[in-house]
Amino acid sequence: EEAVSDERRNIKRRIRSQKEKWESVQRKLQENRKRKMKSEKKARRICKKKMKAANSRNWLKFRELKYNFLARKQVILMSSVYTVPLGTYRVWCLLLSFETFFNARNKKKKYSA
Repeated sequence: EEAVSDERRNIKRRIRSQKEKWESVQRKLQENRKRKMKSEKKARRICKKKMKAANSRNWLKFRELKYNFLARKQVILMSSVYTVPLGTYRVWCLLLSFETFFNARNKKKKYSA
């Protein structure tokens, strides 16, 4: 009977140690998963920020380009109507039409309630 109870105690001890080992491994895995998710989230946030900045830069460049064309056309028209090259005028018209359809990503939308 003494041998049986010793064996039972040993079995329980082994089971407990295996369970503790398994729990520690699972804890480490969970920490790694959390760390990975956190870093991915951070990477996504940084990427989003960079994309936003790039979009705003493109929008500003486009606006500058459009206003440069506008200013050039006005200057040319003031000097003489006949010196406006057809190409410049076409590009200016295209830019104007593009402006009406172009939605800036960095501009806040105003929702009417």
